[in-house]
Amino acid sequence: MQVGMIMGPHGGLIFVIIKTLSDQHDCHRVYNNKEAKVKWIASKFEKLVKSNPSIDVKVIGDLLREIFKVSVDIRRLYRAKNRALKELAKDHAQCFRYLMRPFIGVDGCHLKGPFGGVLQEAVLES
Repeated sequence: MQVGMIMGPHGGLIFVIIKTLSDQHDCHRVYNNKEAKVKWIASKFEKLVKSNPSIDVKVIGDLLREIFKVSVDIRRLYRAKNRALKELAKDHAQCFRYLMRPFIGVDGCHLKGPFGGVLQEAVLES
């Protein structure tokens, strides 16, 4: 038996006694959750999309339903996948920027003819 206290309308305490407590919950769970935002979905499946960029959004939806017990509409899944792909493209651009260094090409050739010698050439591309 549990006893609870509640404040009355005029400041007095009202005591409530619960005689039976039922731990059974008969309501069904609602899986269509509008609180699962695109940013959250993209963060949860970012590694999966990075490892397999051509993954179908239905697979992401199935995994979301299986792991987190959340079902969202297909548009939100497409937006989450595109957001993860944009992060992947951003990572690629950042890595590619480190690869872009000035290129110096050096070449030479032997000259034939009355003067002979070697002609050296250097080209800088930035």
